Amino acid sequence: MSDINETSSGNNFSDRDLNSLTMLTEDIRRLEGEIMPQLNMLAEKMPEIYKGYASMVRQTLGYAISLMRPTAGTASKISIATEIGARSVEAFGAYKAATRHNRMLDKFLGIKHDIAVLNENKVTRLLPEVKRKLTSSKRLFEKMASNSYKLSGEQNDVIIRTSNLCLRVLTLYRTNLFLVNLCTYLQKEYAAWLEGKQISTMARPDYYMINGLILKQLFNKEGFSTLVNVTDGNGDMSGAELMLISDPQLAMLTMKNELCEFDTSAASSTVSVLLNANPAFKEYESITEGVKKHVKDVAEGGIIFLCAVIVVGIVVACIWFIPGEWWVRTLAGAAGIGATIRIGAHLSRKAKIKHVEEGEEIFENTDREIAAYCGKTVDTEIDYNRKSTGKAVARAFFGSGN
Repeated sequence: MSDINETSSGNNFSDRDLNSLTMLTEDIRRLEGEIMPQLNMLAEKMPEIYKGYASMVRQTLGYAISLMRPTAGTASKISIATEIGARSVEAFGAYKAATRHNRMLDKFLGIKHDIAVLNENKVTRLLPEVKRKLTSSKRLFEKMASNSYKLSGEQNDVIIRTSNLCLRVLTLYRTNLFLVNLCTYLQKEYAAWLEGKQISTMARPDYYMINGLILKQLFNKEGFSTLVNVTDGNGDMSGAELMLISDPQLAMLTMKNELCEFDTSAASSTVSVLLNANPAFKEYESITEGVKKHVKDVAEGGIIFLCAVIVVGIVVACIWFIPGEWWVRTLAGAAGIGATIRIGAHLSRKAKIKHVEEGEEIFENTDREIAAYCGKTVDTEIDYNRKSTGKAVARAFFGSGN
């Protein structure tokens, strides 16, 4: 594009590569026009299953295209890279009546068959083209990832422009990779529906899965250690490392199983610019705040303090306020302290159990939030097994379980 001057020392990205990036972006826009009508049809005919998923795909593709075709107003903003607005698919209520459940399955199967007849040839024709586009975008992606960037000492606008170029190439590759998986999924689903099956063996793709594939491709299992090294560095890094520190989804996914803090004040000026421009780091701090607080809390701390106060009170009472011989007061004190210790130990065990249970819930919620930020969608849970009306009646009559 003529308005782009995204170069830096060590950047081997040529004008020809930039033209390829622009043309491939336009190809994605055209492919979106062919794929989205199929998802919109699925959402309209079977909203219980596909409404939320179609909405997620529509929004993420729109954000991705806006990032890959930056305007003057967005060219200097890394934060636009958060194209994943993860949407949870609407919950689908369980059907308790067996006959109603089976009617639902029959309805879905009929709709699925009609949609498959209409669209199978379209997606079969589209898939080879999408794969070819993936090959082209992968070439640009691998070239960008292998480049070296000497950003230490560079002006902020140069750092931002270089990061934006990396993000555009990354987003192009990520979007193409998602489209290949989406088309493959639709093709397998259509084939299964034409055979009278409710679902295929392929899981519905989302950006969480795609981001995981990209992280593995770039760093294998060393993503977090790479991120730590880059944030501790002076700003000179590879394209892959620049993608990692600049892209919100990859950075967040890398930190998903860790509990860490990033101090921008201690980082180099170049790294500080990248950390402050990437919203994932502040979002990570916000999401994990509850976990960090819980880890620092001592479950039985209040109980120990209270027991200590009671023990001191017993000792004082035995010395100054309880009448009788010294041995009587000693026995009374020992009995009181022993009872306090037993009660305290019991309450402490209960507090620890509660602390662990609360921790598990906090950790699970945090994990879900991070996964959603990285593009994970929640599938609608539908039991595709037909129900026996006879068994349903028997369970209702005799009050048996499952």
